[in-house]
Amino acid sequence: MLLAAAPACKNKEPKTTCIYGDSIPEADLTAILSVSDRLMELVAGGDAKTVYEAGTEEMQAGQNRDQFTHAVDLFIQTFGQFEFPRVKEAYYMESDAKETQVWISCNLGQAGMDDLYQMPSNRKLAVVMYQAHTQTEEMRIIFQLEKQGETWMLRSLTISPMTIKHNLPEYYTKKALELREQNHLHAAVLYYRTAILLSDVGRNVSEFTVKFISDLMNQIKVDYMPAGEAQLWATDSGAGYKVYGLDTAYDKGSLLVQISYLTPTLADKKKLDQEAHDLASFLDKKFPEYRTAFDGFRVTAAPEKREELMMAYHTTILFKDLPPPAPAAGEEKPEPPKPAPLQPAPENPPPEKPAQPAE
Repeated sequence: MLLAAAPACKNKEPKTTCIYGDSIPEADLTAILSVSDRLMELVAGGDAKTVYEAGTEEMQAGQNRDQFTHAVDLFIQTFGQFEFPRVKEAYYMESDAKETQVWISCNLGQAGMDDLYQMPSNRKLAVVMYQAHTQTEEMRIIFQLEKQGETWMLRSLTISPMTIKHNLPEYYTKKALELREQNHLHAAVLYYRTAILLSDVGRNVSEFTVKFISDLMNQIKVDYMPAGEAQLWATDSGAGYKVYGLDTAYDKGSLLVQISYLTPTLADKKKLDQEAHDLASFLDKKFPEYRTAFDGFRVTAAPEKREELMMAYHTTILFKDLPPPAPAAGEEKPEPPKPAPLQPAPENPPPEKPAQPAE
């Protein structure tokens, strides 16, 4: 009996296209920049409401207008108005896939320099990145656009700093390595996180510089570094706190250690201020090297009560206003711990992206 060989069932590989910068067809690039330039003008002018109205139904279903405008206004309050915006990078993307989401690889003009964008499949998409000055720092403004019919509409807006205290991510990567060598591992992790913050271009993007810094940071293992899941911290006062985040924050020219914790309610502001000082004093005593690396603390209380969700209470405590911790009576100064063995970090920072004249 002769059996016919059936063709092997094989999943269709997604087909993706990403065109970078001036390689985008002129008509498409002109249409994309016409929309993104107008959106950039609105953001710089503080008109976040009109920007929101230019968004797709999908974007507006994910957040209401008040949430969108509050986030934009908060950045402007923190960093100042955006001035002299200019296009730094532009991408045009298409895909053909059965999956609803697909990773699109975008080469930046040199071998091995690729960003990966997780995008909805079977759509025409564009990403335009701007750089702008503020009163204090350089900012990155990223518009993700989607073509619907003949119109380009906003899919998402991302605003993030490119510098903190006028320093680029390479500065914080180098300083993190110095802190590692001094065995100040906790502060080193926070400096790596600062470098990642300055390099990050969006939650749906796997960016090559971010991966480089993350690999260095992941070599370090420390306690008191929650990442989303709450830890119970007991302070010297006898109080216990559900701390779910430790990171860095920037506020009005200061680089701060960001502490985020859960509280039953936000009703008692005086109590929240006392709790903020208790947590700040606790970390100040535990990690005295913070005083050489940061300007103070920002403590954020997030409510556990369902009716207070989407709210938070922030307290900023600068080191100049926080008395240094006194050693306990009869306490001897401990010997500094020996540095833990770590994998050698690369001496050179990650390569910078090539300049892109997309204007």
